Amino acid sequence: MTTHEHLIILRDAGSLIWINERYGATYAVDRESLDRDLSESIPVLHLGQPEGIKAIIDSYAPGTWRVVELWADLLATEVRLRQRGTSDIAERLEVWSQTPPLVNASLRIDTTQHSPHTVAARIQASVL
Repeated sequence: MTTHEHLIILRDAGSLIWINERYGATYAVDRESLDRDLSESIPVLHLGQPEGIKAIIDSYAPGTWRVVELWADLLATEVRLRQRGTSDIAERLEVWSQTPPLVNASLRIDTTQHSPHTVAARIQASVL
C-alpha cells in the first residue's frame, strides 16, 4: 500500500513498471520493490491484464518469470465475488468477459477443479 503522492514520485523517477486503475483503486508495480523481492524470495504478482504481465516480463532478463494463469469459469467467479461481499460484481464480471486467455502462461490451473492447497503446490513445483 502506498499513497497517490508516492506513486507520482515513482512515476516521475521512471520506477513504475506497470500501473493500472480499476475498481476505484490504483494498482502499480515498481522496480525497486520488485528487485528487492526478487533478491529475497520468489515473489508472486497478481496481474489481471496481459499487458501488465508483458510489461513485467519485458523489464527483466529472459527466464526470470514463470507465468501461471489461474482461471475460473464465469459462474464460479460470480459466486466467489458474492461470497466475499464485493459490491461491484457487474463491473468485475464485465472485465472477466473482456480478459483474453494468457498466451504466454507456462501453467494454467482451473481453480474450480483444485483446492487452494493443490494450486499452491502445483505452482511451487513449477518454479523449483
